[in-house]
Amino acid sequence: MDFESSTSSDGIEARLRGRLEFTDHDRLRDIVRLLESDGIKRMVIDLKDLEFIDSAGLGMLLIMAWRPLRLMLTPAPIKAARVHARALTCFRIGAEGRTTGRTGVLIYLSLAEHRAEIIADEAIASKVAPEVWGDAMHALLGPLRAGQAGDGMVAAIGKVGAVLAEHLPRKDNDENELPDRVIEV
Repeated sequence: MDFESSTSSDGIEARLRGRLEFTDHDRLRDIVRLLESDGIKRMVIDLKDLEFIDSAGLGMLLIMAWRPLRLMLTPAPIKAARVHARALTCFRIGAEGRTTGRTGVLIYLSLAEHRAEIIADEAIASKVAPEVWGDAMHALLGPLRAGQAGDGMVAAIGKVGAVLAEHLPRKDNDENELPDRVIEV
């Protein structure tokens, strides 16, 4: 199977040529990842130049091209591992070691996978057991299940703030060293 792609203002189009068979599953997955990696909201896969699609190829197209189905079929442990890895990456890039006392905390929410993570920098992680974040996670997930992600984030931030205040009280000369805003990735 060969392919070529083109972009326009409203999305990206991939034109597949030749034969789409089971043996093409790695290549098709790589194509879909490449197309998704650019943050494109609309993707079209043009099949008119395909000479042949076997049943495995058709199944791959359905699973790879339809993200909700793909997410639904992904086992929970894999979703959890992916969300944890992305949360760690975001934390390392945006917060880790960027505060004087190493007290940064990230609340990471993945709406697609329906998962959340709370990651704390070294100083706070050394003083607070991971189980302590359970209240903050519970505060986040309750409103989230009701479709109120913003309310859940506010509640979780309040709980995280209480943990920080208890274990690392604010000093008179403290400055806010990290942005207090939602960052959408």
